[in-house]
Amino acid sequence: MMEPGTGSSGGTGFGLRVACAAKLVLGFDLISAWLRLDERVRTADLILTGEGRFDHGSLSGKAAGTLAELALKHHKKLVVIAGQVEESAAAALRARAPAGKIALYALSTAGEEFETAHRATVHRLAAKI
Repeated sequence: MMEPGTGSSGGTGFGLRVACAAKLVLGFDLISAWLRLDERVRTADLILTGEGRFDHGSLSGKAAGTLAELALKHHKKLVVIAGQVEESAAAALRARAPAGKIALYALSTAGEEFETAHRATVHRLAAKI
């Protein structure tokens, strides 16, 4: 039976677990504890995060989605800036938050060439702020 963290990209973790009795933990949880992230979010005025593509995977344990969960937990305003935003994932996140608490911004359009989007990113970001 496969355990979380021991899949195709978890070979090193699995080896350390077997050979050294290492404990596998979620990376976000580890970094969050190091940074006292829950406390920092609780005392912040605004949470800003981003990633290349915000989609349903983001809401299933990736850092941007997990940080969004912390923002919701503490009733904080959240801004997500991503290269692309999947509208159904954005709608799922917005549905769980009070009106006006969450903003998601895409810096490129579907099907746009990377180089075009890359050159336009600074101007698009400035226009959103």
